[in-house]
Amino acid sequence: MSDKEYVKIAVRNDFPSPDSIIIKDILGNIMTKDEMITAYEQGGLTTDFYKNRKGDIVEVVVRKSTSADQDLEAQINKKLNAAPPVTVSQIDCKNIISLLDEAYRRDQEIRTGEGLYDAMVDHKNLELVISVDQVCGLPKGVENEKQINIIWLVIQHSKAEYRKRYISYFVEANEAGAIDAGSIALMKDRMAMDDGKPQIYGSQLIGDNLYNLRDASTVDQRRASVGLDSLKEYLARFGVSFEVVQE
Repeated sequence: MSDKEYVKIAVRNDFPSPDSIIIKDILGNIMTKDEMITAYEQGGLTTDFYKNRKGDIVEVVVRKSTSADQDLEAQINKKLNAAPPVTVSQIDCKNIISLLDEAYRRDQEIRTGEGLYDAMVDHKNLELVISVDQVCGLPKGVENEKQINIIWLVIQHSKAEYRKRYISYFVEANEAGAIDAGSIALMKDRMAMDDGKPQIYGSQLIGDNLYNLRDASTVDQRRASVGLDSLKEYLARFGVSFEVVQE
């Protein structure tokens, strides 16, 4: 499969089920789906896809990823992060608290319960945060902890360029005691994924699979340093297993 075809399929998330294809390692040995998942948990791997004459994906080969693979992942994430332009609105700065509370409600409505995900809700929330920033200035200090954490949620659920733009704001908020270190860690993982690089703390999933993880055997040490529970406990909440022995 060409890189162009791979990017197109990845953007559509149109990969076949692992149960319907042949899975091999780089030496040509047949792997089970569980063996592939376990291998991916170690980090540093990617998958090559092979089609039959009809154009159907029938086989995958699991191998170590390269810098070229990371560049390809970055291309995919760039396409996934494409978004309509942001419109800045004139807002009443006295109403920032209620406006952000409403943004939080919208965010949770499309992610919990029976609400259907709607990308335009995330975009509307992003436009609000950008408007607050440009018209009023973003809230600072521990006394604005709730509002800062809502802003973090909006930016975490927005596009890559805004995580890069605002990460320093959240780092400063953490230093002021307004947001915890675990939230910074989650955003840094998302930024690593944006750039096609291995994540550090293991917070990001693609479908039901853990996204590429750096140094899997020491991940719990890194998670503990920012106040997060073990990766096995975290992933269990999503029905995903993680059995890498920790140092």
